[in-house]
Amino acid sequence: MVEKHGASPNIYAVEGSCHVRNRRGSYLPALVVAAARGMPEVVKYLLNIGASLTQEGTSRFRLHTNSAKSVAGTYSPLNFSLTIKKAELACGATNLKCLNRCIELLEERGKLELEQKS
Repeated sequence: MVEKHGASPNIYAVEGSCHVRNRRGSYLPALVVAAARGMPEVVKYLLNIGASLTQEGTSRFRLHTNSAKSVAGTYSPLNFSLTIKKAELACGATNLKCLNRCIELLEERGKLELEQKS
């Protein structure tokens, strides 16, 4: 949609019936989904086309290590990734390579944006 139709990478997708902060549904920018799900190539692509680091998303993501547990809330892409990483580690996860790479990409871009503002 972005390449073919010029869609913004910062448009929220609304789905489901998650009840967080008195909102109905999940409000998800693509970067939040990619970051929370540990998709580094998608995170890199979205950052390169202008996805916002600060745009928050509201949702619930089940953990890979224990699908009975989940992380829910409203977070920025980086904070969703960090929160999921903490929860996955608490459930015994040992291989978080993709999630860690997403965190690295988001932190690197955040530092770059701060330097450019200075």
